[in-house]
Amino acid sequence: MIVAKIDVIGGWGPRAQSEAEIVAASRRMLTEMPNQPAGGWVRFVERKGSHFMDAVPVDITDVASLASAIESTSRRGDERELRINRQAGPEEFPVQVRVRAGSEHSANRLLVDIDMPGADSEQAREWITDHMDAMVSAWDPDWLKAGTYQFHLAQKDIGLAPKQIILGWKTYLSRRVPVDDAALADSVAVTARPEGGRYVTLAGTVTEPGLDQAAKVRMALGYG
Repeated sequence: MIVAKIDVIGGWGPRAQSEAEIVAASRRMLTEMPNQPAGGWVRFVERKGSHFMDAVPVDITDVASLASAIESTSRRGDERELRINRQAGPEEFPVQVRVRAGSEHSANRLLVDIDMPGADSEQAREWITDHMDAMVSAWDPDWLKAGTYQFHLAQKDIGLAPKQIILGWKTYLSRRVPVDDAALADSVAVTARPEGGRYVTLAGTVTEPGLDQAAKVRMALGYG
């Protein structure tokens, strides 16, 4: 079975969050994400006296254990970073999570890389959506996209520029993101979330979505 790397990337503007709030949001995301691909969670710790890293288990249901995987990364002390990976074998880490949150002075970022078996299957599409739901519920990002890096690069051909929202096979847009709904009507699949915001799903497959539809979504976002 072909395995594709799916990048789930999102972000939101400056937003203060305490360490306890970041731990709680991290716990909610990780416990609600499907256990697919299966495995336990670990963080990498440098082995004392060497340059090698050890994979140390993290109990995501235990606040203290999960907090150990979150570090302060700014001089102001207001930004924290979670780095955690799902381990499926001695050298297999099919899910890699990185979250930078808590900054009230700069943008915050969310990145989950998933080695997804049979990414274009109906089952995989459901797993990807379930991952996105967990991430949106936990962090309330401005936007979140799931797709391949190749599709990310392809959008440069239709004008993708720095600081613009990147589109995926499926993209979440929060209520804070201005969208011309009329420009999306009858062109792409739009699904409202009960909690707010909407998912925009492009035609085609997870690994090969419609670039022409992505151009229409960009117009609805005001990118021209």
